[in-house]
Amino acid sequence: MNVKKAAFAERLKNILLVVLVLSTILLLYFLWSDGTGVAFRVPGTNDATVETIPVEAVLYPERIVVNFGAENYTVPAETVSLWYGAAGSDAPSFMNGLKKFFATDNIAVGAISKEDFLDVMRARSVRADFSFAIPLAEFCSEFNLPRPAPLSTVDVFTCAAYSEASPESLFLCDNPGERYYRLAAENEAGFRELIDFIETLGNASYYPLRTFSGVENDTMLPLGADEVPRNLSYVRSIDPGDEERVNEMTRAFFGKRFDFTRKITEGDGTTVYMYGYGEKVLVIHRDGSFEYSAADSDRSGTTSFFGALTTALAFAASHGESGARDAVSKQIYLKDVQTIFTDGLRTYRFSFGLKLDGYPVYYPNSEPVVIEVTGRQARYYKRDMIDGLPRESGGANASAARAYTPFELLTEHFAYIYGVLSAREIAAPLEDASDGERMFERVAEMVTDLSPGFLRPAEAEAYAASDARDAPIGGRDLPPIWMLTVAGVDFYFDLYTGAPVGYGG
Repeated sequence: MNVKKAAFAERLKNILLVVLVLSTILLLYFLWSDGTGVAFRVPGTNDATVETIPVEAVLYPERIVVNFGAENYTVPAETVSLWYGAAGSDAPSFMNGLKKFFATDNIAVGAISKEDFLDVMRARSVRADFSFAIPLAEFCSEFNLPRPAPLSTVDVFTCAAYSEASPESLFLCDNPGERYYRLAAENEAGFRELIDFIETLGNASYYPLRTFSGVENDTMLPLGADEVPRNLSYVRSIDPGDEERVNEMTRAFFGKRFDFTRKITEGDGTTVYMYGYGEKVLVIHRDGSFEYSAADSDRSGTTSFFGALTTALAFAASHGESGARDAVSKQIYLKDVQTIFTDGLRTYRFSFGLKLDGYPVYYPNSEPVVIEVTGRQARYYKRDMIDGLPRESGGANASAARAYTPFELLTEHFAYIYGVLSAREIAAPLEDASDGERMFERVAEMVTDLSPGFLRPAEAEAYAASDARDAPIGGRDLPPIWMLTVAGVDFYFDLYTGAPVGYGG
């Protein structure tokens, strides 16, 4: 009997030991899962789960150019509703036009020359331009558009256009690849209503640069600013000196426990957090920007353009870009996409721009948000975000009644622009440096964009320019500017005086 009791006691002890070990493992799993799991958490919101940013919120044309005929153009400041359609409205939109056209039977696809494409665009027309290439097949799948078999000949597109010069046609183009396509149907394409609708909106008039300069350049220039932006200030989203806020943000990347995290403070004020043996690294710079990188853990294959974008948006939403609006309407948008191949793996690098009150904020040498996605993993994240603050108009600039005439930026500052391009070896020095007419023509030929917005100066310049008496605590000015792009270099000019205030790119 005693033997049986001893055996039973031994067995019970073994069972209790197994239960204890399993409980310990489960407890450690739950404690460590914040740092190693795939779930993302939002800093500063008590680890609440948030909805991801929808693709439609960030992916839309950089510009929509409308030709009403007889060289009468407009470039609407707001493009999202014209592309997707306004919520609850039956007004015409580009996407509705695409859906109807792609559902048409017997669509024929043929390549055309760039000259033919530009020629038909001189008639009454509408054209939507993106700043990056979009895979057509994935685009149709993402937005539930019919995809007729002939469209398989078109790989990517950067613009979609319609012209009344060929009313039964839709045009797609891949500008970097210099490929242009005409998609012809049996009936009218159905974008005429969109042009008529935009004409009723009363947008500002634009004209091709060749109209002013005599140089063959179709870049659109406004006669003035549609609506002069307010003077705004900003504060850094992350203050490196705010220990509580920094800890919140760090937990969003590493979890609540720091058992396996090392902290290194460098001489210039940069702080580096490292998880494990470098599996995850977070670098917080003294200007409030930060970079996060993770070692590849999912090398199971490649993902699609929209699959990678969805991963990037989910990661961004879980680390501060939830789309919440502050005192000033703030929104990120997809600005550029690069594809990188390393060791047979495809990485998408998404660069996001920032708009305040609908106007872009130009960063001279960086971007507000950059995310790299490999497979199903966000492996790199850089954030240099700001929070906009309303500010009453004041100072000499804000008292100006009208914006500086855009074309006069060229006539007044072409020598300055050419000097910068020459120093960067983008433009060759002229044989006769006094030949102002030739210098102006060369600059005008290389203009690719001009638009209003705000300038986010470099941190050192912002500190020097800040007036502590009327700026919010930690605040810096966001001056309203004209941004003129020439040969890939962005030149910034005061919106009111036209004075140069820097360049980048």
